[in-house]
Amino acid sequence: MNWQEYEEKVFNYFKSKFKTATFQKNARLNGKLSGTLREIDVLIEEQVYDFVIPIVIECKNWNYKLDVADIGSFIDKLNDVGISKGVIVSKCGYSNAAYIRALKETDIQLFILDFENLDEFHGFWANPYAGDCGAIISAPSGWVIDSYLSLREMQRIGQCIMYPMGLTPKEASDKKLFMYFSILDEGRNIKDVFDKQNEIVLYKDNNTKIKSWDSDLKIGKVLFREIQYAKDNYTEYSIGLNTDRFHCYCVIASTNDDKKYNLARLKYVMNEIIFIVIDGVDKKNSHKAWHRLIPPKK
Repeated sequence: MNWQEYEEKVFNYFKSKFKTATFQKNARLNGKLSGTLREIDVLIEEQVYDFVIPIVIECKNWNYKLDVADIGSFIDKLNDVGISKGVIVSKCGYSNAAYIRALKETDIQLFILDFENLDEFHGFWANPYAGDCGAIISAPSGWVIDSYLSLREMQRIGQCIMYPMGLTPKEASDKKLFMYFSILDEGRNIKDVFDKQNEIVLYKDNNTKIKSWDSDLKIGKVLFREIQYAKDNYTEYSIGLNTDRFHCYCVIASTNDDKKYNLARLKYVMNEIIFIVIDGVDKKNSHKAWHRLIPPKK
């Protein structure tokens, strides 16, 4: 894949994420400091009330990791054109120094998108299901959905996990950059599910702080939960939803540095979800893995 093809892939990828925004490829903006035209690989403009929020996307189809100097050059470009929000998309990732430099900027994110080397069980979209209930979910920008879970893992956390592309599940867990999604065709209320989980968490460490609150998202009324793990020094956020046929929830781990972005990622997954219910399914004839997870009703 050459750089033009890579840029086209990135362009289409973000168009699928920002459905209401306007896009320009190879936009040219006046440099306020340099006095020259600066080329922008992809310029996104999102309307929020009376404001237009511009976002600069820089595409790097390089065969090596970006270093701190590359991040500095991108920051200089943003300052020159007067735009604060930017994303660098790299095929091969970033050095540790590059990540540290980007963390110092509040509105710059680093993504890895390698369209040619997606693992068999990785994707940007997925269709998790349980029995006759399912959903189509979309991973946050720069993240992938990993469906390669054992039966035991599915029983413990859910049907799929999500984490930034370029990391392994263990690396994502260690960095507290992971999500998981669970959908169950049981009649339990989502509050009862969270309450039972909270009991287990407090039993393990009664210094853990837990709070819940109701909120409204595009999909309707949801239950938010925040768990602050004092011992491990990170926070977990959950959004749970009830329907008349099933309940589902999505969970994300977050450090204090990533709280704002991770809450936005969690809301994105739940707001973009499409639910599926198949009537007339004989659960006795379902896949044996799901048969073991959810025994057929007699």
